[in-house]
Amino acid sequence: PEYIYRHSWRVGDLVMWDNCAVQHLASFDYAPPLRRHMERTTVEGSTPY
Repeated sequence: PEYIYRHSWRVGDLVMWDNCAVQHLASFDYAPPLRRHMERTTVEGSTPY
């Protein structure tokens, strides 16, 4: 793909993206016992397009 963002995780990192504008795939390249903590936030409002 032409556009790829790959993040090297560090303690305290926060990554946000717009699911309407991207396709994403998680890569499981973090070493155990490290775990990723994910939460979903949805903002209600009118459709922008």
